[in-house]
Amino acid sequence: MTRYASSAIAALALTLSLLPTNLLAQPTQDPHAGHDMSKMQMPSSSMAARPGMAHVMVMPLDASTPSDGEKVKGSPPNLSLTLSHAMVFRSVQLRTAAGQRIPLNATLPTTMVKTVVIPVRTLMPGQYIVEWRAESGHEMVGSYSFTVE
Repeated sequence: MTRYASSAIAALALTLSLLPTNLLAQPTQDPHAGHDMSKMQMPSSSMAARPGMAHVMVMPLDASTPSDGEKVKGSPPNLSLTLSHAMVFRSVQLRTAAGQRIPLNATLPTTMVKTVVIPVRTLMPGQYIVEWRAESGHEMVGSYSFTVE
């Protein structure tokens, strides 16, 4: 081994020894596992984090019925929301474009699920916004809209 190579190895070893050990450690569980972080957004004020929650991620659903931006002919009988992985749905709200809350007569499951289906009363023509909140160690929120023709 040359003197230069020996010096380079010693310098590298010294540099690595000065790094904090937690920079090299892998987390035991990534709270973002299963999420496409490129789609993450900051929450709007209506979906702000609750006290005590470490962080909130605004994420799109994997699927929904009606789908985001869809124009449906007649009132849909149900809302269906599907997440990328199982979580506990804490709330699902339906509002008109003017912000009027439409009551939903459903009890959300208290266990972790990927999909929730909620019956909807007959909706008049117009635009509607669905807001949802789910958690499992971290909190996810999101919203989407659809139009009834």
